[in-house]
Amino acid sequence: IRVPPAPSPRWKGLEDEQAAALLEAAATDWPRGGVIYLGLYLALRRAEIAALRWRDFDHAFEWVTIAGKGDRVRHLPVHPNLRDFLMPMRWPGEFVFPGRLGGHISTTTINNWVEAMGKRAGLGHLHPHQLRHTSGGKINDETGDIYVAQSWLGHVQVETTMVYTRLKDERLIAAMHELDWHGAA
Repeated sequence: IRVPPAPSPRWKGLEDEQAAALLEAAATDWPRGGVIYLGLYLALRRAEIAALRWRDFDHAFEWVTIAGKGDRVRHLPVHPNLRDFLMPMRWPGEFVFPGRLGGHISTTTINNWVEAMGKRAGLGHLHPHQLRHTSGGKINDETGDIYVAQSWLGHVQVETTMVYTRLKDERLIAAMHELDWHGAA
């Protein structure tokens, strides 16, 4: 008996308008809003957000070093919007999001905060990994370079990155126009 192939994973990100609404809802809500900003602007996993330390940012808040999954390290530029949001919140403690008992907050807290912010923005149930999909998809959409998205997300294999991206109709239409060998409009 022939077994059908598993369905391809699909992109689970937010559309641009939804991401903008989420950022607007997050703009005045610290610390929950900080989780949204980090998820969208840096494509961080929830464990990476929870464990983020102030010292991971360079002095000018222009670059951040992320110790990610599988002990892989990546260096990412910090978007000016993220920098403007985080700099006033910086405090002398170690973690960006400190826990009540020392250390950092839990990933469950990250889940709860993202879900609350999603509801506040009128998006319903929202999971932290959707922020990562949104960021990876946006990077790929804007650059058209899957390898940039791969580096941004910290993936070893480009096949993994493909799950975080999508092919927009506009890119297919632009590709179709490239096949115009006879000068037809």
